[in-house]
Amino acid sequence: MRKSLVRFLSPGALSGKPASPAMAGEEPVVLHFGDTPTLYYYWTSRFPHARYVDTASKRTDVSVLSGASSVVLVRHVAPAWARVLQSASGRIPPVIYFIDDDIPGILRDPYLPFGYAYRTARRFAGLRRTLRATDAAVLVSCPGLAARYGLPASAILPPVPPAVSTAGPPKQERHGGMTVFYHGTTSHLREIAWLRDVFEGVSARLPDVTFELFGDARVRRLYRGAENVRVVPPLSWTEFLARTGAAQLDIGLAPLLDSPFNQCRSHVKFYDITRAGGVGVYSAGPVFEDVVRDGENGLLVENRVEAWVEAICRLARDRELREALRTRAVARTRVSAAAPGVRS
Repeated sequence: MRKSLVRFLSPGALSGKPASPAMAGEEPVVLHFGDTPTLYYYWTSRFPHARYVDTASKRTDVSVLSGASSVVLVRHVAPAWARVLQSASGRIPPVIYFIDDDIPGILRDPYLPFGYAYRTARRFAGLRRTLRATDAAVLVSCPGLAARYGLPASAILPPVPPAVSTAGPPKQERHGGMTVFYHGTTSHLREIAWLRDVFEGVSARLPDVTFELFGDARVRRLYRGAENVRVVPPLSWTEFLARTGAAQLDIGLAPLLDSPFNQCRSHVKFYDITRAGGVGVYSAGPVFEDVVRDGENGLLVENRVEAWVEAICRLARDRELREALRTRAVARTRVSAAAPGVRS
């Protein structure tokens, strides 16, 4: 069944001419579906005065596109809005389609949860006719996606981080040891399962460390019986921003196990971890090596359990190292924020 769905829902290529960030113009209309980190890191950070239309809640109204410099579709839009765009083809501003994951090829990755991949693929399949009808140009978030779909570097729109204070988020009085956190989503179940051995290795050496994960019943089952692990129910993006901005978090993790989908990730986890007041341990490889300098603003580690245990314990035992890495990570986010039109 999965093979049949892959053939039906996955195109051979992402059609559309390459866009560039400049094509969005000064006054784009950005159509999106809900409040998401994609919107936050790639669009509102660059275009605070653009018109943002949440197609999940706003009724169709083609007049909102009037006078716009472009129409940007972020990942996917509600089907009713897709039909409006299709029927108005030729009478609306230039259309740009933006993705920050390999949405067209998501069903080709056997490591992703099938339900998540299927829902995402169906949404893209419903949008393909609209993209063709509007002759949409394509923007992507990272070199991995550009390489996969034969797009030039000029079609890459890198993430722009939020402002981060060198002091970090407000800290409450500490009770016990530090917190090591991994805030993966449904698409990271493989990494969540892999980390259990890492957590057990760290706990054997440093029993005061607490581990925090986001997850549903599947994650709670994976970690049943694990010591010092706190599984937090999934949060909306708005709730996530509020919680991580005030939580007491110390060491953030960003593992990426090798897979077709992970090869096309962007490095926003670096900004998430830094914003939450933590210093990060990241998978070595092209996704993070553009922004993380090993031993300077984070640690880059090969995907071996023992290597991750050693890296986490090293940071947990060395407060001066943590503070030095975090200070330079904050400085790196400021460089990225100061040059949003340049690859970071």
